[in-house]
Amino acid sequence: MIQKKKIAIGLIYFVLFVGIFSVILKDKSIEIVSTDAPSKQDDQQVVGGIYNDMVCEQYFVIQPTQMLRSVEIQFVTYCDTLNTDGVIFDLYTDKDQQLYSTIISGDDLCDGGYYKVEFPEDYRSKTGRFYFTVTGTDSRTDKIPPAILGTEYDGASKELYINDELQTYQLNVIYTCTEENYSRLVTWGMQLLLCLLLTVVNFPKIKNKKHLRMIQVGVFIGNVLVIEEITGELGMPGIAMNPAITGITYVLIASIQLVLLGVLGSVTMSVNVTDTFLATFALANYFVMLFRGTPIIPLDIFSVKTLSSVIDTYTIALTTNQMLAIMWLLIWIRLVLGLSHSTNSIVPTDEKERGVARRVGLCILSVLIGIVGVIECGSPKVLAKANVQANIWAGAEGYYSNGVLMNFMMNAQYTKIKKPKGYTREKAEEILARYEEYEEETGAAPNIIIVMNESLTNYDDYESNALSLNRDPLPFLHSMTENTVKGRCYVSIFGGGTANSEFEALTGHSMAFFPSGSVVYQQFPIDETEGMVSSLNQLGYKCVAIHPMSGNNWNRNKVYASMGFQSFLTDEYFEDPEVIRWTSDRATYSKVIEAYEEKEPGEPLFVMDITMQGHGGYEGNTEWDEPVIVEGQEFPKTNEYLSSTHVSDEAFEYLVDYFREQEEPTIIFMFGDHQPSVEPEFYDMLLGVGEDEMTLADLQKKYMTPYVLWANFDLGDISDQDISANRIASFVKHAGGVPLNAYDQFIMEFSESIPVINANGYMDKDGNWYTFEEESPYSDLIEEYHILQYGIYCDGILY
Repeated sequence: MIQKKKIAIGLIYFVLFVGIFSVILKDKSIEIVSTDAPSKQDDQQVVGGIYNDMVCEQYFVIQPTQMLRSVEIQFVTYCDTLNTDGVIFDLYTDKDQQLYSTIISGDDLCDGGYYKVEFPEDYRSKTGRFYFTVTGTDSRTDKIPPAILGTEYDGASKELYINDELQTYQLNVIYTCTEENYSRLVTWGMQLLLCLLLTVVNFPKIKNKKHLRMIQVGVFIGNVLVIEEITGELGMPGIAMNPAITGITYVLIASIQLVLLGVLGSVTMSVNVTDTFLATFALANYFVMLFRGTPIIPLDIFSVKTLSSVIDTYTIALTTNQMLAIMWLLIWIRLVLGLSHSTNSIVPTDEKERGVARRVGLCILSVLIGIVGVIECGSPKVLAKANVQANIWAGAEGYYSNGVLMNFMMNAQYTKIKKPKGYTREKAEEILARYEEYEEETGAAPNIIIVMNESLTNYDDYESNALSLNRDPLPFLHSMTENTVKGRCYVSIFGGGTANSEFEALTGHSMAFFPSGSVVYQQFPIDETEGMVSSLNQLGYKCVAIHPMSGNNWNRNKVYASMGFQSFLTDEYFEDPEVIRWTSDRATYSKVIEAYEEKEPGEPLFVMDITMQGHGGYEGNTEWDEPVIVEGQEFPKTNEYLSSTHVSDEAFEYLVDYFREQEEPTIIFMFGDHQPSVEPEFYDMLLGVGEDEMTLADLQKKYMTPYVLWANFDLGDISDQDISANRIASFVKHAGGVPLNAYDQFIMEFSESIPVINANGYMDKDGNWYTFEEESPYSDLIEEYHILQYGIYCDGILY
């Protein structure tokens, strides 16, 4: 029986390690980038325009051991749109053997940007010498052709010939090569051999009880050290934590093992279950960080269903170091299993020697000690003594500074809605009583359309000189002036968590007063949710929600019913819709127009439209007619996102144009739910500082989205201003002359002093930012808002 078990384990390990090794063999090379680009802008010169009678021939040399993977060439165009079909690119060895040929479309060239030619395979030359040619495809010499940039020739076998004449310049080119990394192959091969040896080795049977206990303790303690290192490499490769966090993490892992030891009664089982769970959790954290830019927190368990509906749009791939960590984890598990026949249980099993009662007692004691250890590791008092702080307003920074496991534990204390200090129901009612039940504005009832545009962002708001785009991604939005109010809308989320911006917009509540990372729709739903929908229902509006995905996402079906929406048009109502990445924005706007045309004439309509086109992941595979590109940089995800935004802008123009022709007064408010989770390096470029160096004002730039309020009637003296998502309901109703309820009036008065508030902090009327932990001239006003919101949402106060 033991021999069969051993053979089975051997087969499993053989398949696992051969599989991992085969993956490494497919990518056994390392990437090397070299460049002939200028170090200064002044060093470059226009070499010449590319007509079809011009042959530009550039030589270059790589190491004979290297293989050529791609070439990037810098072009200048002088305009956004070229009157040319493009240029022909051909790659040759120095023996005039053609390796590759392609046509570069003129539409793909941007002024001053590099165009990357990626080859279908890596090319090798025995001498390491190659050359490529660039020729034109259009003979219309009266049109502006693309041109190429160059720098002074440095004499390093990089000759440039134009029509067979040697030039004093060489082109600005970036070459990407690969080189086989045999040392890495040897390392992996040795590990594979080690694993196979571990599979067949006979572990000695140890009969000495003292030695057995020493091995058991060694395995138990050793696993704490091993799995901490492995989870760190799986969850956040290359990040080193401070000693205090590392020490607490050791205690946390040991406590988890103690709980499992008491439950399972086996060192082997407790160690292996702990390792499998923590390794899986660390990997999940890594991928969540890639997808949305923030780590897993306890409340994310409620978002699993929503995540499952979009996960197939993201690419999941392990790094080499992560595969190495998995391999070492399997080796360690095999070692532990090899000792299991002699070190199975740290709890004595000889009933005659110890007795059943003592065994049970030891199990219970192990569980209790473990539970206390887990609780204390996340205790604010313990963390404060160790000078360790949870970073709630910068989730990614907390992830990197506190580690995968401890960041999760620190967030566990933020899972309940806390009653404000000094709260009483009477106090909340007194605050609300200061305002009229309804403040009569003009008594108007215009149609109201709110569009929450998925990931809509205006990067111009960063005011970064580092950003250069080949075209404006939002030309229509930027052109809007008549009957229009625009500005920045500060939200409480980044990269994901759409429902929170939606909740703030529809209720007037702020996520500042809910647990960090929570999704109210899922964690804290209530039977009747007062807000914009319920108040408009009282005023005779027909209230419709539109979203081209499942109504179960974010628990919207139940929440919308509690809010008072009379109908909810989900994916089931979209028959063969236009698809641009997801169901297009234009398709949802068509549903908005249908809802308008189907209502009774004169009946006021409220529509909440939640778009999907701009949703991640941004893999950069979509073919765009008019792509938007970050010039001079390689940000394929950002380019994908911006190109989608450009099409979204065109769709919004379609919606506005339709209602511009309608006689019924209509107001349209569009805003972004959050910024997209694209390349972190892109945001580093925009901000100019790393996340660990950010001030609160820097951080808040990642939480601003554009908004535009437009009407087909005169909006009066409402001016452009910055707002936050909690103000949207009162802001829109005020702009349309719709009567404001008592809560709307409170928020309008609150915003005169604090125009912006979100989960990270708040900004006063003078532009100063404050965190909630610090004292400010507005601390009493913030507390008043907290008390009133708690009374309305958690204590059932009606307004």
